[in-house]
Amino acid sequence: MADAPSVCGQSKDTVLYSAPDLTVSLWEFNGVVPAESAFKGPLQNATSHCMAYHRVLQGKFSGTAACLWTDARATRLLARLSTFPISRASTRFSLAPGSGKASAAGARTL
Repeated sequence: MADAPSVCGQSKDTVLYSAPDLTVSLWEFNGVVPAESAFKGPLQNATSHCMAYHRVLQGKFSGTAACLWTDARATRLLARLSTFPISRASTRFSLAPGSGKASAAGARTL
């Protein structure tokens, strides 16, 4: 399954406000990183829960999400994803500080 998606799950997008030049929505996602995923590493087989705020202002998208991944050993990783504007090339991913041990890559677990 070489072309498997990185994360499988379901999401819900709720429009909070919409006008011709501004739309604000809230997004929630629950899923799992499948074993066959192209995304390998410590999050493989982990569950994920993400919540986000999205805004489209005069046709330009911006958004911020917080995601919590939990692996089979109940280790949790909290991350923040920001997109300004929406595109794969400009998506920034940063790890949020936690209260647990730091991994070799500098990420913190909760």
